[in-house]
Amino acid sequence: AANKFGADYLLDEEAMNLEKTNAEFASLMEDYRNGIFIFKLQDEEVWSKISFDSTKLYNYYAATKSNYVFPDRINFSEIYSRKDSLIKHYYGLLKKGMDFDSIASKYTERPGYGEKAGNYGLVEINNSALSQEANKLNNSGEYSNPFANSDGFSIVKLITKEPSRVKTFEEAKAEVSGSFQESESKRLEQEYIDKLKN
Repeated sequence: AANKFGADYLLDEEAMNLEKTNAEFASLMEDYRNGIFIFKLQDEEVWSKISFDSTKLYNYYAATKSNYVFPDRINFSEIYSRKDSLIKHYYGLLKKGMDFDSIASKYTERPGYGEKAGNYGLVEINNSALSQEANKLNNSGEYSNPFANSDGFSIVKLITKEPSRVKTFEEAKAEVSGSFQESESKRLEQEYIDKLKN
């Protein structure tokens, strides 16, 4: 019991005096203290002074809207099958006038796309081999010949092409908010550094 008590006591003493006896640990503790001071200063002088309101955000967006641009995008649907014979059968049904969305809803084998009638929504043109293939089509409603794709076969239908455009304020709001916060943070930090220099 005496040895146990003595060992615990010596460990406590060693821990309390480690900064005095171990230079590496002392340096680590100094870095830690300085980090806390810097964090506290930044919080008081920068972060807590950043204020958001929709007017400020909109004005920032208006001044920097060229930074928020959608690339060329495409909306398309796909019928996918792992078997060549099946995709040819579906292509034959399309040629006979059967509705693309109906075939996609019933037969596409891509997980999660049956309930969406094979639709991918708006994606960047270079998003995938499928979007690039759909981009080769010219008119809305037009569909491709069957082609080999990711361990299977696909037919894609063009829904719409949307050329590159500047995002609306609502579409860009999250990005604008992040950029505004970063910009304000840098401005306030520079102001504080200038104040310290003076």
